[in-house]
Amino acid sequence: MATADISTMAIAGLHHPPTSHDLAISLAVYNSLPHPEEQPEVSDDTLKALGELFVRHGVHDIFGIHLLHGHFAAPESTVLFGVQFQVSGASQACWTKPVPAAELATESIHGHVFRLQSDRTFVPYEFHEGEAGSKAANTGPAFFQKLADFLHCNGLADLIALQLLDGPRDKTNMELLAGPQGTVMMDEKDLIGFSPPRITTGWSFKVGDDGIISCKGNDVYAEKKDTHQVFQDSKPFTTVEALKEALRAEGIKP
Repeated sequence: MATADISTMAIAGLHHPPTSHDLAISLAVYNSLPHPEEQPEVSDDTLKALGELFVRHGVHDIFGIHLLHGHFAAPESTVLFGVQFQVSGASQACWTKPVPAAELATESIHGHVFRLQSDRTFVPYEFHEGEAGSKAANTGPAFFQKLADFLHCNGLADLIALQLLDGPRDKTNMELLAGPQGTVMMDEKDLIGFSPPRITTGWSFKVGDDGIISCKGNDVYAEKKDTHQVFQDSKPFTTVEALKEALRAEGIKP
């Protein structure tokens, strides 16, 4: 199969708005992903090498990495789309669920997580509101080429995705299942009495004053609340208020 020349192509949802064709590919990519429990751990050596690559290209404040995973089969003609909502005070959370692609045709959206395909192109499979920041949109092709080479040569294209960093990195976000087809990502400090087993699904990199590169697991996935599935058997939530009420009912949100 011929490989794409990343130096001459733009990434949908990052360098240009996604087309209807891009959204259809995104759905197919998401629906092919394994559950997080089915993925092996990302090794310390891999995290170290990726941290060095991101810092070398000066993108560690823009991008991080993500454990490739999905939670459900999204319906036809939809795309995974996340919206921010206020939890309490100044605290924000992100609710992600399948949204009809036609509803997003005229909206401003950007890619949040990107999978490397076999032709060495990056495809977004989860989108967020608004345009990508200028730093991300202006990132040169050399970084994407080197990352594609690293993932391909080390057999990591089915394990690691590229993630656009949103919000502060000094906290840990916990991902919970919200209804049969949705997730909510919240600051773990906003969760009350909630300490289930967790799987790290997102990492970012930082350079200290001493020049040492550190890696932080910013995102974690919790499959269960104690012994109960979190919202998994519920009906789909149709509004943010319905989701917030369910969080309160579960006793994990004030």
